[in-house]
Amino acid sequence: MLYYQTANIKFMKNYFLFVLLFSTYLSYSQDIEFSNCSGNLLYINPAFTGTSRNLRIGVSGAAEYRLKKNKYFATNIYADQYLGKNNGIGISYLYEGYYKWTKETFHINYAYQVPVGKINVLSIGLKGGFVKSDYIHGSNIEADGGIGLLFYNKRIFASYGVSHLTRTIFIKEVYGTAPNHNVFFGGNLNIGNIKISPQIELNLGSWNSSGLALMKIGYKWFSLGAAFRTDESYYGMFGVKIKNVNLNYSYDFSEPKSSPYIINTHEFSVQLLLNTLKNENERAINIL
Repeated sequence: MLYYQTANIKFMKNYFLFVLLFSTYLSYSQDIEFSNCSGNLLYINPAFTGTSRNLRIGVSGAAEYRLKKNKYFATNIYADQYLGKNNGIGISYLYEGYYKWTKETFHINYAYQVPVGKINVLSIGLKGGFVKSDYIHGSNIEADGGIGLLFYNKRIFASYGVSHLTRTIFIKEVYGTAPNHNVFFGGNLNIGNIKISPQIELNLGSWNSSGLALMKIGYKWFSLGAAFRTDESYYGMFGVKIKNVNLNYSYDFSEPKSSPYIINTHEFSVQLLLNTLKNENERAINIL
């Protein structure tokens, strides 16, 4: 037992050191980012669809640009359901606004989950929908889609997703680049009632990229976390679990060089899990 715990601790130390070193060369982002990665899974990668093995409903919101008049804000609403027989479906809606410009992104997700051995799962996801943008000179609506892969078990997860595959001129103007590649991975280390979860999210574009290193520690019904993003943002996080409801709050302590307005950022997320298939939970993914 002692050897098992020692090996686990050594592995997690080496893993998190690698995460921090790998993320330091990245800078700036072209796509909306939420500091609390796990509150926005369906948006970053459709392969996460249905992986909670519950009916999952969530809302995430962030106000990033603290100008007196022209404030930037974003709200993400999502829901997914595991259907049984390795199938999951979901929807995701993202609304962003700044001054007289708004953007709406809507996707329908599907994922097929392939059991690998007794404890592992390989999930393959697809998403399709549209991006609608309204601004002073008019409006545009374009088709949008993406694909993703996810490998996970109770201790580790690793995912790769590609968004904005349409690569039209409009999508490039809205997001800065297309397509956008997302890599998200992490692990869980349980020591008694304490759960330690290092995570990393990388957004890789054709001309600019960003990275987010995150460490969370959970104990029974609450969790604490700290994160560093490569635009020199630092976050503090606090989460509470009340039965089947997860509440999370994060605060940005710094002013990144990419914009003088991204300061004092408040972000909230709420997630509801309803256990509809109790006998399926042995293959559920639980990201702290």
